[in-house]
Amino acid sequence: MSAAERVEQLRLLHRWAEAERAARTALAAEPDDPRLLAALAAVLRDTRRYRKGLAAAEAACAADPGYAYAHQLRALLLDDLYRCRQAEAAAEVYVSLVPEDAHAWGVLSYIQLRSGHRAYALRSAQRAVELDPESSEARLDVARVRAAMGDEEAAAEGYREALSLDPHRVDALRGLAGHAARSSRPGRALAELATFGMLNPSIPEVTAGVVAHLRTVAIRLAVVLVAGGFVAVLAFSTPFTIRRPVAALLLVVAAGLVWGGRRLPRGSWPVLLAGLRSSVPLCLAYAHLVAEVLVYVAILVTGDFDLGYVTFFWLPFSAVACIVGWMIGAALFGPGIRRRRARVSAAADIRSPGAGSSPGQTLEG
Repeated sequence: MSAAERVEQLRLLHRWAEAERAARTALAAEPDDPRLLAALAAVLRDTRRYRKGLAAAEAACAADPGYAYAHQLRALLLDDLYRCRQAEAAAEVYVSLVPEDAHAWGVLSYIQLRSGHRAYALRSAQRAVELDPESSEARLDVARVRAAMGDEEAAAEGYREALSLDPHRVDALRGLAGHAARSSRPGRALAELATFGMLNPSIPEVTAGVVAHLRTVAIRLAVVLVAGGFVAVLAFSTPFTIRRPVAALLLVVAAGLVWGGRRLPRGSWPVLLAGLRSSVPLCLAYAHLVAEVLVYVAILVTGDFDLGYVTFFWLPFSAVACIVGWMIGAALFGPGIRRRRARVSAAADIRSPGAGSSPGQTLEG
């Protein structure tokens, strides 16, 4: 095993200090070795020392102008430093060295998209798919560009294609979750999120998408059931024969709003429960809605419309009291919790797999 391969192996194991030490030790004996310089640049990029990494990548390019990997790293490091035009030019040099490499076109597409050149980015991504139709990364690049261009349906289809080729792609799952969160079909979106979310329910974008759709369903149910409270109060004096049909109608409408749940795959409850646990107000809202549904069931069974007063007055006031209590608790303890989560998130981000080799990430480091 060469010294450069040893450095790369340590980098992939996230043993960055050892990898850097090995690279610098080897470079002391061979200071102009382009592969060692590129390996060092990758380690420095992983540890977010972009300026030092760029210097190493440029030294590797100077030592061997035909070494494609060094040009890839140079392009990505320039992009990390927000030097967009130089990054795009460097990526074009990289592609010119390996024009039949789908990954090279994907890197160019990624940098063009970051530079705001969406049409060019789409062409580069489509070229990557032509070169390697079985590449989930290439499909994902096309989906990213489509999403940036506002073509949500085409982007979602691209995310699905990427996941069908590689079910462990975190970035594809995040993209699909983001699309589902903006969808107008809560039931279908919940089913899709649950299907893919079972791969990793702790992914923040999946949880956020589930919460967004549970919130949409809760709002629609609340509109129906609170409107039913008005009906219960206004129809207090209606004949007994009308009371039960009115309650039944409200329950049927409410059931229709949640009918999308029939598409949820088996075993999806852990994903939905994770979404509920992440939002205290949402839990309170659903507890309130369940109580309202039980009241309407009681009306249906007994025909007693006096229970409409319970639905319209007592339940909303109890829900408001719970939410106010939660807001006071959030104001008192929220800042400390957010600081702790920020520290954990920053540490996890530093350790993210694949950060030094490509824009994409997978769960399998």
